[in-house]
Amino acid sequence: MLFSAELHIVTPVEIRTIEALGFSFSGSSMPADDFINTFFPNFNLLVAVRTIDTLLSSTTASGISKEILLTEVPSPSVEIRYYSQDWSDKDTGLALVRTFTLENAKPVVDHEFFRLPRSYRRKGIARKVLTALFQQYVNMGAKKILIFAALEDGGYVWATQHFLAVDPAEVATILTRAQAELSAAEFNLVKRIHDHYYAQHIGGQSFPMYAWAALPFMEAILRKSKWHGAVDLTNPKEFGNFVDNAIG
Repeated sequence: MLFSAELHIVTPVEIRTIEALGFSFSGSSMPADDFINTFFPNFNLLVAVRTIDTLLSSTTASGISKEILLTEVPSPSVEIRYYSQDWSDKDTGLALVRTFTLENAKPVVDHEFFRLPRSYRRKGIARKVLTALFQQYVNMGAKKILIFAALEDGGYVWATQHFLAVDPAEVATILTRAQAELSAAEFNLVKRIHDHYYAQHIGGQSFPMYAWAALPFMEAILRKSKWHGAVDLTNPKEFGNFVDNAIG
């Protein structure tokens, strides 16, 4: 799937349309359209939130809160919050939080939180949301995507989508669990992947968690894992792997 940047200027009419969808704006004294056009140019916010609303509104019978927080200090950020009243319920809760910040004047996207009601998982909804939002990441020229794989199954799902683990200590914790739960032969293969990477990348912070996810016996361990990850969208290999495996 080919993604190319699309130019866009947010208008006051679009902001009113977003509000008509039930979203509220807060946090900045600047008009929302001026804020986005100034700090996050080419971000088609209307397309983003309309897609979120279309794909997620039918997954819950609970009331939904829709918020967009625009923050100027300490640095500009846009935070989209879309969540049901029972968002904290592991079985029925719905919640999506996406935060856009600037790092050296380039946007960084943080996939802070995403929970679907259990009955709607593994139906391709998360991929559709990601694909739609990813076009906006490309439009803005985002440099990277950050995640924290902590919710149920997240450690495995994010690994299959080619997010790279950025904290060696968290990788080591998963390795320790693998040693305790796998056979000697299985663990030796897992450790070989680990040792080969860190031998080639001293102090490396981009461990290819997908290499572990490709091993069937690691799935259960990764589903219970917690780790911080990232995709560097300025790296052609990471960008291509992400598009091919998370979106394509």
